[in-house]
Amino acid sequence: MRRMNATLDTVLLISIGAVLGANARHWLGTWVNQSVQTAFPYATLLINVSGSFLLALLYTIAVEKSVISPRVGLALFTGFFGSFTTFSTFMLESLQLVEQAPLHSFLNIVSSVLLGLFAAAGGIWLGKSL
Repeated sequence: MRRMNATLDTVLLISIGAVLGANARHWLGTWVNQSVQTAFPYATLLINVSGSFLLALLYTIAVEKSVISPRVGLALFTGFFGSFTTFSTFMLESLQLVEQAPLHSFLNIVSSVLLGLFAAAGGIWLGKSL
């Protein structure tokens, strides 16, 4: 019974984080799409790059400074950021752009990967600097 409670606690923590992350992604994506009306997927780009930065920053702080408990880490890293960032949407939008605007598809893929890497590196650097 004790093991089942631990598993249930884990599922609940991840689920709470996931609900918050999915809603944050929805609201931010809606706001960006209404603000910048274009075929280019700026919302997904912003969400994935900001998520890369914040995940790397908070994870680095959590590991370096041990300020986040493992339980909060499950809710935040697995739940929230796993739900907030969206690789599958990035892939689908990139493939859709191949048909509509091949150059935009290429720019989306390259900018998402490079900006995501730089954002994660910046988050790690900032996390270690604090």
